[in-house]
Amino acid sequence: MLAAVMMMTTAAAISASANDQTPVTANTSAGTEVYWASKDNYSDLKYYKIGDLGVYYSNQYFDKPSTTYDPHLATVSMVATDKSGAFSSIKEGATPKEIHEWCLNQPAELKKYLTTLEFNNFDTNEDYVSRSRFDTIGVAAASKTLTEKATGENYTVIAVVPRSGNYFQEWSNNIWLGDGTNSDYMHEGWYNAANKMISYVKKYVKKYNITGKVKLWMSGFSRGGATVNLAAGLLDNMLDKGQTVFDNGAELAHDDIFAYTFEAPQGANVNSKTVKKPKDKIYNNIWNIVNPNDLVPKVAMAGFGFTRFGTDKFITTRFFNPECYEQNRETFRKLYTSIGGNWNDYKADNFQMYGITAERKLLNFSASSYLFLTGNITAGVDLLMDMKWIDKDNTKANYDANIACTVLLEELEEQLGSREAYAQKIQLGLRDIMKLVMEDQEGKMGENIDKTLKQLPQAIIFTAIGGIFGELGSKIMGELNAYLTGNNALNLGDGMFKPLLSTIKGIYKNKPNELISVGMQMSEIFQNHNTYVIIAHMMAQDTYYTDRERSLSRVPLSDCAEMFRVSCDGMNDSTLKIGNTQYVRLAGTKWGRSTVEQCDQGFAVGYYSYASNEKTELFAPVGRYYTVGIKDHSKQLWSHKYEYWVNIQHSSLGNDGKIRKQLDYHIATCHGDSDEYWHCYDTLYDAI
Repeated sequence: MLAAVMMMTTAAAISASANDQTPVTANTSAGTEVYWASKDNYSDLKYYKIGDLGVYYSNQYFDKPSTTYDPHLATVSMVATDKSGAFSSIKEGATPKEIHEWCLNQPAELKKYLTTLEFNNFDTNEDYVSRSRFDTIGVAAASKTLTEKATGENYTVIAVVPRSGNYFQEWSNNIWLGDGTNSDYMHEGWYNAANKMISYVKKYVKKYNITGKVKLWMSGFSRGGATVNLAAGLLDNMLDKGQTVFDNGAELAHDDIFAYTFEAPQGANVNSKTVKKPKDKIYNNIWNIVNPNDLVPKVAMAGFGFTRFGTDKFITTRFFNPECYEQNRETFRKLYTSIGGNWNDYKADNFQMYGITAERKLLNFSASSYLFLTGNITAGVDLLMDMKWIDKDNTKANYDANIACTVLLEELEEQLGSREAYAQKIQLGLRDIMKLVMEDQEGKMGENIDKTLKQLPQAIIFTAIGGIFGELGSKIMGELNAYLTGNNALNLGDGMFKPLLSTIKGIYKNKPNELISVGMQMSEIFQNHNTYVIIAHMMAQDTYYTDRERSLSRVPLSDCAEMFRVSCDGMNDSTLKIGNTQYVRLAGTKWGRSTVEQCDQGFAVGYYSYASNEKTELFAPVGRYYTVGIKDHSKQLWSHKYEYWVNIQHSSLGNDGKIRKQLDYHIATCHGDSDEYWHCYDTLYDAI
């Protein structure tokens, strides 16, 4: 399913301080200086209002080494990425002159933002001011000369921002993983974009005769984030090898590369030969802000060796941060609404597992006539529930979008088998699909591009499942085709779709509930991939936007959002403990279905019932010492000797740069009459 995904931000800023800060003055006129009594007292700190958003900016952000994460610079960086998109579509029937003028105006919002922050010499590459193509990447830059407060040394800071929204035709480049041979195993599309970005920066330095010390400030969101991540990684390797980046006397040091990415997909690869491993210390100037519940940063898949250069920092979620999630959510809510976000439409954190009910097999009528009476997809899903085709899956507790999407991605890896298989079987067809969808920036398609990229995966998923879900897929596809004109209409019966639909069908066979749940809630999941949502999250961990008076409590980003899964084949009764405290209890029976009796926040449990045996899966964050208790109430009725294994999956990177994906532990040799056997496996933390 998630191959389909691969086809595919303040009305007034809140003048604020943390509990340990008190603003001396906090005027909010554009460019007004703001003085803060705090350890990070910037003498030139100013508040700038740019359109809907306001930011606190200081040139002294760049006086510190880039290896220190700066939440203030992160907020300013994220707003830059929001301003970098093309904010309108070409009107239908536009003349060549009007099209040319539209293209030239694409970077207007970003230019306004950077010039308001008193950057000069705003410039773009040709791709930014022309119609996008499959292999383009719009990049803009601006600069200013500054003096380090401590040393008195002059330097030039160059802001570099790739186009990070409304990419149109070049969006289809996202699905071009390649087989690795043309990109040192990195994602080929973003690898090429990163090299174009580096080449443009070199040309910019030469064009504006920039010499002496240079500091690069790079930021990008989504595809732009992936491009920034690889560009910064490649630059770090050049410097690590003693190579000169600029050939006109300009000097760039490792600590002077400030790279901030947001919701960036994974483009670096552990198998690369010309660069150091993605988590090497040389990348400690690259900061990636990731929402674990966002699907986009999970591709390309970790099982194929993909990851990001540098350090990932994670937005607070209910699973990983249960102790402070509600506090952070309230801060986020107030900030999100203050910048114009619609809280009533925000459903991103309300993920629910669904499944096909047993009762559906007893129905002998077609639901299609009922389905097509509905006016929208959500109502169609409600009807499916009313008719008992789907229902809440109570055999799985505390599954969030992160867990469901991770499980599906792993199943996708299993279905494809390898990156090479993806490149051979699916890549070309996906590119052609996206070329059809993004064929022109004109008319309604451009205006509805965001909705299309969310609903097209839904249409493909349900079409692949077939039956009543296939009819739902047809309805969604019909709505999408209303946005297209002429010969652009998509027909999921076309041959180019067959390999993709077949792969999704294979996923459905093994993980039906996860596939249906993600497919039904695709729009809600994609709400996590929104610039205003991320801007509000950045403000929520920035002391300039939180204070006592507004009851906004700051929750810093997490340094870890890794989980592991314990899969217990043939087991349907299990517990998960830390010390003597029990957090998960799944109660099994010999003849009936297991039930989830307890599953605290911060953990998740899943139960799967097959024809011959049961399987339980326990999910927990890494970094703690656990005890797992397992009891068998097997459906095997005959007595025989058989083996029990615990399968531990963990996709973090080890110090060797390799992915520790799966470990199998033999726990017992039993006989069929040993259905009360318990095994306690201590200190799983040590095992992984």
